[in-house]
Amino acid sequence: MARREQSQAKIAGLHPIVFITGMVSLLTDLSSQMIVPALPLFLTTVLHVQVAEIGVIEGIAESTASILKLFSGWISDRIGRRKPLMLAGYGFSNLIKPLFALTATWGQVLAIRFLDRFGSSPPCSLWGTRRMRSWCFGHRTWGWPVDWLRSPTLPSM
Repeated sequence: MARREQSQAKIAGLHPIVFITGMVSLLTDLSSQMIVPALPLFLTTVLHVQVAEIGVIEGIAESTASILKLFSGWISDRIGRRKPLMLAGYGFSNLIKPLFALTATWGQVLAIRFLDRFGSSPPCSLWGTRRMRSWCFGHRTWGWPVDWLRSPTLPSM
């Protein structure tokens, strides 16, 4: 009986795991969208970095994220556990972002962007069952429209 009640518990009409992961994803993306648009301005005005170097930084960061999305599902299948990968990914991404305040060279910014993208936003393939992966695909991104609306306004406050 308790198992049946637990399976029917929902938060805002969503499975609790989907809701919590959606909130974590929302806050992680929000923190990234508050920092990343300001980075080129910081790099050019404070660190006097050339535009080509900014392109290298962003190219490496986005390539890292794309390549890791290819392999993260395979890695999770090999180790047989998904939750540690999700916790590590989101946790690492959020722990590394405050280091942007300590950067003095563009190489440090590159390293932090690389590490930030290394730990950000695990794909839906990390969810355990086929049913949960379909829930993830349909509902994990429910917070993104809110994130897109808020992200341009929060840094200006």
